[in-house]
Amino acid sequence: MSSAGLNVSPEHVQQITDARRIASSALAYAEVKELRAHMRKQREEFGEDLEDDEDEDDEDDEEEEDDMPLAPQSVADILKGGKRAAADKAAPNSKVAKTDAAKPTTTKPDSKAAAPPTAAAAKPAAAVKPPAPKTVKLGGGLEYVDMQVGGGPPATKGRTVNVKYRGTLTNGKQFDAGTIKFRLGGREVIQGWDMGVEGMKVGGKRTLRIPPQLAYGKKGAPPTIPPNATLLFEVQLKSV
Repeated sequence: MSSAGLNVSPEHVQQITDARRIASSALAYAEVKELRAHMRKQREEFGEDLEDDEDEDDEDDEEEEDDMPLAPQSVADILKGGKRAAADKAAPNSKVAKTDAAKPTTTKPDSKAAAPPTAAAAKPAAAVKPPAPKTVKLGGGLEYVDMQVGGGPPATKGRTVNVKYRGTLTNGKQFDAGTIKFRLGGREVIQGWDMGVEGMKVGGKRTLRIPPQLAYGKKGAPPTIPPNATLLFEVQLKSV
């Protein structure tokens, strides 16, 4: 029977080989015994004293029997040994399995979990700046910008208006400031004022840029306003 048919391990095959070797030794031992018996028979024929030889033979036989195994290992024992070897091989794996089972399992944190907000995310959005006031250009080179649109009644030609003001030159030098009442469009003030204040609503604020031809012209208003001076005014309509 081949080792492949028994489906045994290499250790099992080695044990079968040892058993065969022992069986061969036992067979040789039987042949030696038979040869010695034949020699005793011949001695008897020649009248030799066989008792001494038998004693010696018995002693030799005992020594050889002590060295010789009683019987070769049975196939059943070999198979059992092979099963034990296979079990021994499987044992380390089971130990490893138990060791792995004993190890505590660690759960990795979910990389997709919500992370704390970064500095960039936590930074509030910048406030949206209101659009810059629009510059309006009128005839004669007059320009004005509504810094604040009022909510009251509008200033129209022929109505008396109350205006708070501050006047400077283009170099930033202030030449006048105060409050004034006049009839709009009645030429009671410079032409630039009649044109620039018209259309304002009570509570509104406006800046005026008045060229020389709509202000004091070539002569100016000495000593505070030089000739051909462009005038800048900040005006607020108080009432109509």
